[in-house]
Amino acid sequence: MRYNPVQTNFYKPHEEVAKMTNEQIAQVRLDLRVSATGSQIVAPVTSFAHLAHVLGREIMEGIRRHGYQQPTAIQAQAIPVALSGRDVIGVAETGSGKTVAYLLPMLVHAIAQPELQKDDGPIGIVLCPTRELAVQIETETFKFNKQLGMRSVTLAGGLSKLEQFKEVKRGAEIAICNPGRLIDVVKMKGCNLQRCTYVVLDEADRMFHMGFEYQVRSIVQNIRPSRQTLLFSATFPPKIEKLARDILQHPVRITIGEVGQAAANVQQFVEVLKNDDEKWAWLSQRVDGMLQKGQLLVFVKSIASAEELSQNFQDFLEKKTEFLHGDLDQGERMRILRNVRKRVVDVLIATDVAARGLDLPSISTVVSYDAARDIETHTHRIGRTGRAGAAGQAYTLLTGDDQNKKMAALLVENLEQANQAVPEDLKGLAMKYGPFRAAKLEGRTFLGKKKAGKVEKSSFGIGFDVASRQKETVQELAKRLDKEADQMAALNRQKASGGMRAGPNRMLAKTGFVSAAVAEAPKKPANEASFNLKHGPVMYVSVCVCVFVCVCVCVFVCVFVCVFVCVCVCVFVCVFVCVFVCVFVCVCVCLCVFVCVCVCLCVFVCVCVSVCVRVSAFGC
Repeated sequence: MRYNPVQTNFYKPHEEVAKMTNEQIAQVRLDLRVSATGSQIVAPVTSFAHLAHVLGREIMEGIRRHGYQQPTAIQAQAIPVALSGRDVIGVAETGSGKTVAYLLPMLVHAIAQPELQKDDGPIGIVLCPTRELAVQIETETFKFNKQLGMRSVTLAGGLSKLEQFKEVKRGAEIAICNPGRLIDVVKMKGCNLQRCTYVVLDEADRMFHMGFEYQVRSIVQNIRPSRQTLLFSATFPPKIEKLARDILQHPVRITIGEVGQAAANVQQFVEVLKNDDEKWAWLSQRVDGMLQKGQLLVFVKSIASAEELSQNFQDFLEKKTEFLHGDLDQGERMRILRNVRKRVVDVLIATDVAARGLDLPSISTVVSYDAARDIETHTHRIGRTGRAGAAGQAYTLLTGDDQNKKMAALLVENLEQANQAVPEDLKGLAMKYGPFRAAKLEGRTFLGKKKAGKVEKSSFGIGFDVASRQKETVQELAKRLDKEADQMAALNRQKASGGMRAGPNRMLAKTGFVSAAVAEAPKKPANEASFNLKHGPVMYVSVCVCVFVCVCVCVFVCVFVCVFVCVCVCVFVCVFVCVFVCVFVCVCVCLCVFVCVCVCLCVFVCVCVSVCVRVSAFGC
């Protein structure tokens, strides 16, 4: 299919940005904790005013009206890059403003394209994993597109498919979609992707985790190759990296902070408790203090736990509580989130269905009542606080079961990367997890995977000193070598007294040249060595006798078979042919018998010679 050309580059640097030297650009990125890799990357901006000439008056009015003061780190670098028409990989800590980073360039892109005709559109699509996130992105989009005269639609599960079909059929420049629902609407002829030139994958890791990889790839493969594609995620696992290689063209990778790390403005606390019963006692004593700072979000692992904890808050603490989980219909979900934003609710209890993408600025404290199943889920949980640069606190409650031991090990690394203090009881629980303990004692970084980490030269990261550990190991090895050298010398003296020459093992061990295999090999006891010296000849003579018997049996069988064949052939030939042929066959059979006997005797002689040589080695 032939596509019309599309304009994607709208960026012209502001004069202040254009005057920046490479050293100044590097310093700005360092201050923002931004890492940008790729070719010909435009400089970051430090103010929305640097983008006013590109974004236009209507978008700038929306920015001022909704209180956006200055770009966040991801916005400062990603917006100029996206406006210049480049594909983008954005890996940023949660709550960093990724939505605006791709939304503003998408609006500029959509405005510049030819007007949609009947049954055309959309121009830009945003793929996201959950309906809550889709509704949230639609809310952000509505802040700007109303003044621009543009339409946007939400195609998400849990909402009326018929209503969504009617909305998108009327035409829309922007569609915020769940992958499955977009495919359904396209199959229903509600829209097509022929005019789509701007594609965003938001929370890409979450979409893959929820099993949307096939749908995402199917959608992207049916969009024109000359599109502009932006991929945003809080983590960057190998599957997402492979997807980026497959669907992006010469992308600019923008990383904010450490990959998979929570926002630096979120203060993390980890409490190690004896059992699950202590969790409620711990939380109930601290709820009032937490609520003085703002609303509280509590994460649990199951629907039953959410209902039970919600009931406890209402019965014992008289707090206004709602619980959010996957079995609720969309109307109930939206009602709960609306109440949270209106601050009607004090405590929101949720399963991990709410762990990604939800923007609730009023949440000041997050408590992981039940530990997350992996560090990525944990990162997204605590990212529900500290939104848009605000300060937040996150508490994680752990007990001593095996799953929590692994999470404790992952949290130690996570806290160290964030330059936050690691509690001693958390270190103790982490050291009970075998792979973590082994990694630390060997000086490796624990990665939480089968692949071993790199050796660290400075420290183990949790209070252990590598140098002292290595020194201790060398001293222990020296003592062991001295001890084994003395044992070897004693054994050599014993051998020498028995007529055997003592070897140089003592000297080699003393000088440290004993190989690792020799040093680690277990030594045979003295009685085992004497057994070999005493009974070796008898054993080999016995083998010789057994071989002789076997050879005799083989000779007998060969002779018997040959004679039997000879008799049968002679009888047959005498009856049907002639005597001359009979004599010839008999001679051939006799030769075969002779050859078999010779071969067997040769084998027997070789075995006997070998046995005699081996027996003589024992001094017999």
